[in-house]
Amino acid sequence: MIASHGVMGWSSGPAQKAKAFEEADDYCKKLGKQMQPINSSETDGGFGKIAAGEVDFRCVAPDAPTR
Repeated sequence: MIASHGVMGWSSGPAQKAKAFEEADDYCKKLGKQMQPINSSETDGGFGKIAAGEVDFRCVAPDAPTR
């Protein structure tokens, strides 16, 4: 799982989720594999709340079947 958190008032939940997806993809590429998402979520920021996004994923071989 990778989670990403913004700075209060300067980001959105979808932007943070996209950042988490990019980090997960980069991590798997470093291993010579592809990122396969399992689950993801996002929370928008607001008064006293910081925007966040996360992705649960696995790294699979490039030729592995998708589920």
